[in-house]
Amino acid sequence: MGKLEKKHIQDIFALTPMQEGMLIQYVKEPESSKYIEQLTLELGGNIDNSRFEKAWNLVIESNEML
Repeated sequence: MGKLEKKHIQDIFALTPMQEGMLIQYVKEPESSKYIEQLTLELGGNIDNSRFEKAWNLVIESNEML
């Protein structure tokens, strides 16, 4: 399978029921702050930013949904 193009993403991946609900709420109230932040993580210790970024890039590259 070739690389997916973001401009056609709505034609490729269907929304989950949760995402559909979020979309409906946004369309009804675009200025609302609902669903802005779903998860916050705090990492402790010494983090090698370069390695962390590379790791996330690998995750993103291997998961078209991201």
